[in-house]
Amino acid sequence: VISPWDKSVLDNISKAISNAKLGFSPVTEGDHIRVMTPELTEERRKEYVKIMKDKTEDARVAVRSVRQNYRKELDVMESDGFSEEEADRIRDNIEKLVKEYNEKIEKMKESKEKDLMTI
Repeated sequence: VISPWDKSVLDNISKAISNAKLGFSPVTEGDHIRVMTPELTEERRKEYVKIMKDKTEDARVAVRSVRQNYRKELDVMESDGFSEEEADRIRDNIEKLVKEYNEKIEKMKESKEKDLMTI
């Protein structure tokens, strides 16, 4: 059951749930929305795992995009006289962070996949 503070957004919430194409059936009942969920069959679990893997890849792409933006910024700073040694140190730190976040993403993916496939 979803009970938003701002009742004027009930229709928007209901439409968003429907448009998410997750198999949920929202039903507006007065000032709240009741969300009906389909039975969680093995096939449905596999669909959720696929969706989760797509979202995981989106997260990895976002991390790579941030890394790329910082690299470009460092290149500009170097061309403006920023120390090459300092830029290399920052690049190393960025790579460490990217690796750390990709590992976190992978651990969350593995944990969620295990949760989804456990009956």
